[in-house]
Amino acid sequence: VASVFGAAGQSNYATANAFLDNYSRQLRASGIKATSISWGAWKNIGMATRGIAGENLNKANKISNEEAYQLMLAALNEENHHVIINKFSQKIQDEISDQELNEIGKQFWNSNYTNQTIKSKDNKINLNGLSFHEKEVMITKEIITGVKNVLGIPSEEDIQKEESFHNLGIDSLTLIQLKNITNKRLPVKLTVGDFYSNSNVSELTSSVLEKITPTKEKTEKKKLADEY
Repeated sequence: VASVFGAAGQSNYATANAFLDNYSRQLRASGIKATSISWGAWKNIGMATRGIAGENLNKANKISNEEAYQLMLAALNEENHHVIINKFSQKIQDEISDQELNEIGKQFWNSNYTNQTIKSKDNKINLNGLSFHEKEVMITKEIITGVKNVLGIPSEEDIQKEESFHNLGIDSLTLIQLKNITNKRLPVKLTVGDFYSNSNVSELTSSVLEKITPTKEKTEKKKLADEY
């Protein structure tokens, strides 16, 4: 957040980050999806955990790795080119008016919103009482949403279910991100190996259905298929 509020002795650091804030605006204007995030202090890693800075900052006002990861994903889906993610103390929040915050950043998350966002991201989809086809549709939708999130693809764009993850642009890093996203929403625990052995949305959906379908239901479905 040095690019927003400034920081004594860090004019070069603040200027470099301010450049990124405005560069993301230029990219958006040219049709390239980009988001610059002005991070506050992190709790587990980074400069704010070391030396005097670490001693002066209250742990309650720092962002955990899990919070940062979830909020980063949320920020990437925003239409704003610049987002502030920071836990301000109540004292600072009282000193800054809502109008000033709106002028400072296009989006502002305080600690209450952070907790709400994390909670909402952890909700798994409910497949109880749904038909096989309805489950298939919901699982496919969640996987496609995850792919779009990690690749920064607009929600309105179509993704072919048979297109391989590799061809879509999923690499080893984004594959891990995709695994984490889908595991938070789907009622199974997928591994990286599941994504390598099921190389597209359609195959992964079938694999998830196989994992969650009871043995009795599988037998009945096979019997019905044999009859046809």
